[in-house]
Amino acid sequence: MDETKNKRKKTNKKPFKQTRELVRMALNDGWTQTEIAKVCRLGDKPNHQSVVSDWSRGKKNATEQQLRPLLEIYGSRLRRNTFKVYRGQDPETQEDIYYRVEGKVILSHTLNIINNKGKLPWLRIIIHWQSQDKFIVVVQDRSCFPAPNGKDGDLALHPHTVKNDHNGQWVAIIREKKGVGDLLSYVKILKENFIKDFDLDAITLPFLTVEALLKQGIEVDGVVKYDMEW
Repeated sequence: MDETKNKRKKTNKKPFKQTRELVRMALNDGWTQTEIAKVCRLGDKPNHQSVVSDWSRGKKNATEQQLRPLLEIYGSRLRRNTFKVYRGQDPETQEDIYYRVEGKVILSHTLNIINNKGKLPWLRIIIHWQSQDKFIVVVQDRSCFPAPNGKDGDLALHPHTVKNDHNGQWVAIIREKKGVGDLLSYVKILKENFIKDFDLDAITLPFLTVEALLKQGIEVDGVVKYDMEW
């Protein structure tokens, strides 16, 4: 219980990366900078209005705790601005299924098939960050191509599909993994499963995932740090 409380406290104090979008929603809705400063408990002094101004221009980020009153009002609208739609298939009927996945995409990595025509995208791994300790992994398969080893093995038979890449041309499987540890374990499994067919594209997947997490300010165990001294 104490560990959960500590995680919440850290999350509340962490800079909220969508501060600009959230504050601008309030301003566009008729709020004044003074009203935002008051509801976020910044006080009534003039310099606190300049803080809100910095938030709205993306110069500074507020903490989630400061923005909690605005999140209660505009949080659902903010989430609607950060989602992607994917196409899946029912394994029994082969009917299309559509998934709406919220959360910032922190990694999109394509695994390519190589033939005599060059590289062609075949699988794609997409990671959505939904909260401090929750990630959604989307595995997309370029099933609209003929099978690599099938009778129509020349993947260049579909140049239109290759050039016009969008989510509707992939079949998605959604994998929900809670926590950084579970995410990294799952990515390692994907690497081992795909390494035979995709070589370096698969080998780099764990590294790219760790890099993406660190760039979002998310702690990853086992990373050796060489920080600057200020």
